Amino acid sequence: MSDLDTLHEHLNQAHAELVSADQQLATTSPRVAELDVAVRGAVATSTALADLVTTLIRQAPRTLGHTHPQTLDELLADLRAMHGCLITGTLLLAPACDDLHQLHTHHQQGTTMPTEETPTNDLADQQRPAHPEPTTTNHQLRRPEDTLEANPADIADQDHEQPLPHPDYDNPHH
Repeated sequence: MSDLDTLHEHLNQAHAELVSADQQLATTSPRVAELDVAVRGAVATSTALADLVTTLIRQAPRTLGHTHPQTLDELLADLRAMHGCLITGTLLLAPACDDLHQLHTHHQQGTTMPTEETPTNDLADQQRPAHPEPTTTNHQLRRPEDTLEANPADIADQDHEQPLPHPDYDNPHH
């Protein structure tokens, strides 16, 4: 098996596992423990993707270097932007991880969390309601533009159900 085949296999396995986890969560009513695991998994996955993007940023100049400088510049800019989004995403989830972990720990111990009857202040010292009312339901959050704050027109169309194409440039009849 070539390095390209191995890389492709690893990325497809990771993709398949994430799709499977997503489908499992989407078809059940997760408990606090599952939410805790899923959010922590999202953080770990985003961190791993950020590491992969960092490696791509380091390796791209070796591949494209002097032969394709314009492509290299555009690729590096896009990769840096993606890296920033991934890292920012993990930082945004940190408070949720802490809250879910605390809630999960209390559930395991058979205790309940004290309820907040008055608004509290978050880390940015912004007031938030003690018991926020959900504004949407899970079945309403099916499209990326429903959950992302980025402009969907700026996000490349992606088919999340399909495996990654095999970029075997050396042997197209593999």
